Amino acid sequence: MRGMNSWLHNALPLTRSGRCTLQVNPADATTAGLSDAGRAVVRSPTAEVEAEVEITDGVPPGVVSLPHGWGHDGGDLRLSAAVAEPGVNVNDLTDDLACEPLTGTPYFTGVPVTLAPTTR
Repeated sequence: MRGMNSWLHNALPLTRSGRCTLQVNPADATTAGLSDAGRAVVRSPTAEVEAEVEITDGVPPGVVSLPHGWGHDGGDLRLSAAVAEPGVNVNDLTDDLACEPLTGTPYFTGVPVTLAPTTR
């Protein structure tokens, strides 16, 4: 419930720390050299973001999950609670020109990415 709508991230009683993590299968984490609670660079064909890693068998091998609704750090948002812990905007990884032909909606799932540990 707390992460269902991104506007809830600005309601201080409903926020909690550490909700924006890159969920990675243990086998993929080993292959990529990632550690739990470490940081990773996630690269798509259009962009890259950096996120905290959460190793979990809750995602299958070959798949990563980065929650939608974060990235409250742009412009004059006037979201004092949400800006305190902005997270990562997964939309940055999508290609706004790759769209579903019937509706014109950008593809937000199935985006190919590569992973690497951060160098800092």
